[in-house]
Amino acid sequence: MSGLTMTQKAEWVLDQARKKAGHAFQISTISKMTSISRPMIYKYMDDPTLLSERSAEQLAYYYDELHKSVAGQMLQVAIAKQRFKDTQARLVNMIKDAKDETQLDSYSEKVTEVLIMLLQKKDSELLHVLIEYLGDDEAE
Repeated sequence: MSGLTMTQKAEWVLDQARKKAGHAFQISTISKMTSISRPMIYKYMDDPTLLSERSAEQLAYYYDELHKSVAGQMLQVAIAKQRFKDTQARLVNMIKDAKDETQLDSYSEKVTEVLIMLLQKKDSELLHVLIEYLGDDEAE
């Protein structure tokens, strides 16, 4: 998963717990996920040289799982952002094409221009509302 040794991964997890770096690093969470007792985790935090091979292995596995989870979430975010941009471009182009092929009165033309402007905005709130209204399964 990374270039770190099992011990380095375990020490990284303990260091994050020491820093109280979030829910994933609360002693109770680490204990639950690794089956290492909370008193032992505190002991390892105070002196990492006391880490048994089994505990180092469990903490390293926890490290790997955390990093897989984060990488997976980052990939999902990247995919969602790209899907948003693709949808945004297709929708704007479709409306522009329809506008060019349709005779509109001046009011309808202005409304269409505002609609296009709102959809073209970076991180368009209007498009977010439309996607949310349709639901995730419809966005694909």
